[in-house]
Parts: sequence; C-alpha cells; structure tokens
Amino acid sequence: MDTRGWTRSLFDRFFASCALRSIKPDREAFRKVLGHIGVEPKDVVFIDNTERNIVAARKAGIKHAIRFHSVSNLKRDVRRAIKEFGGN
Repeated sequence: MDTRGWTRSLFDRFFASCALRSIKPDREAFRKVLGHIGVEPKDVVFIDNTERNIVAARKAGIKHAIRFHSVSNLKRDVRRAIKEFGGN
C-alpha cells in the first residue's frame, strides 16, 4: 500500500480502504491488512475510536483492540498490551 504525506513520519505503512476495496468493520479489511503486513491477529495492537470497529477487530482475532478515548487512556492501554506481549 501507499505511504503519503504526514503518514511517513508516523507509520511504516498506510492502508486506505479504497485501495483495499474493503472498509472497517468488514472482517475482510482486517484480513487484507494482516496479510499485507504478514502477522497473525494475536500479534497486533489495533487502535480505533469507534466501538463497532473494536468489536469487529476482536471478531477478526485481534486480542489487543483498544478504543481511543484520550491520550492518557491510550498510553495506559498500550502499556498494558506491551506487558501482555512480554515487554516492559
């Protein structure tokens, strides 16, 4: 997929639904992205601000699906996920 503009400094890859021809919360969208990055759902942290996308990610096997509410909550939730992965 493409990396454009502001995404280059923040992310290794950028996945646009129009290029994937799938959109969240469709399970196929998650499957395609996981296939492109070559990882298992259990090895992913997914962050989104909508509950329906969090539910869909979990149904697609993504254990660490975090709903964004605030930066402070996100930091806490990501730290928790990292600990579950065995990190510090």
